[in-house]
Order: sequence, then structure tokens, then C-alpha cells
Amino acid sequence: MNEADFEDAVGEIGNIMMGSAATNLAGLLGAPVEITTPQVATGFWDPGTGPFAVVRIGFFGAAQGRSVFILPAEQVKEIVGIMMSAMGIEVPDEELLGELGMSAISEAMNQLMAGAVRGLAAALGGLVDITPPTIEMCDHIAIPEDHEVGPTVTVWFEVTIGASHSGRLSWLLDKSLAEGLIARVHDGLTTTR
Repeated sequence: MNEADFEDAVGEIGNIMMGSAATNLAGLLGAPVEITTPQVATGFWDPGTGPFAVVRIGFFGAAQGRSVFILPAEQVKEIVGIMMSAMGIEVPDEELLGELGMSAISEAMNQLMAGAVRGLAAALGGLVDITPPTIEMCDHIAIPEDHEVGPTVTVWFEVTIGASHSGRLSWLLDKSLAEGLIARVHDGLTTTR
């Protein structure tokens, strides 16, 4: 498989995951969530100026490997603000990334990932599971240092929540995980034809 076909296949997997993930997140937030068709690059893609929420998730079962989701701080604040407003809780802007905000965004990411894994499991034709997401705030310098221990693939999506454009969601995954997912999706499609 050449690089263009590989990136197309990873993009297809991203579409499968994020279509289901957007539905789950929209249900949690009570607001429309739109996640665009992904762009894919082999290697680490610098997401720009931090801080970011970095969510680490391991895959096991039908496909195995590590992955990292990166959300800009402003996007995190928007999600937390919507969740807090829905519960009638007023949170000052400077506290949206505090303990309460991190708890809220962890729940949001749990819902996002639950939807993504459900969509992925259907496409794989087999069980795939994830480790509980861990989340922390960090700057853009720490991300590649943490993740570049082997070949990496980066997938990024533009995310719109409600009526406002909220920014970019980046997904870094081990290239070996991407290859495993592609192989399983191909097997699943072959089996169902």
C-alpha cells in the first residue's frame, strides 16, 4: 500500500470513528456537533500554540497500540462551559480548566471515545476496546517528546459545536496501530461482502 492509499484508509477509519463519536458528544452536550472529514499526515504534525488538553488512550482487542487526542484549551473551555450551563452551574472563565473543568472534559472524552469505539468495532467486525482515557493540560513542546518513540500518524478534524466554530481535534496514533486498524477494517469489509 502506497502512502496516499495508506492515508486515505486512515482517513476512512477516522470518519467511521468520529461520525459515531459526534453523535455521542452531541447527546451529552445537548448541542449539535459536527466533525469534518479528516486530513491525514504520516509523522508528527505540530498542532500549534498551546496549552492543550492531551487525552491518552490505548487500544486493545482487535487492534492494539497507543493513541493521543489533542484539543486546544479554547475548545475544552467551550465544551466545559456548555456542560456546566446545562447543569445550571456558573463557572468563571478562568476556572474552566480547573478541577471541575477537567472532570467535565474527562466525561466528555469518555462519551466521545465510547461512540468512536462503537463505530470502529462495527467496522472491524470484532471487539475493540480502549483503556480509560487519561487527560492533562500541557504545552505543545511536551507532546512530540512524549509520543515520538516510533513511527506516528496524525489525523486532524475541524470540530463545530452548536453555532460556533470551535477548532481542531488532532489524533496521533502509532503507525503500527493504524496498520492494524486498516487490516482489520479490510478483513471486515471482505467478510461482509
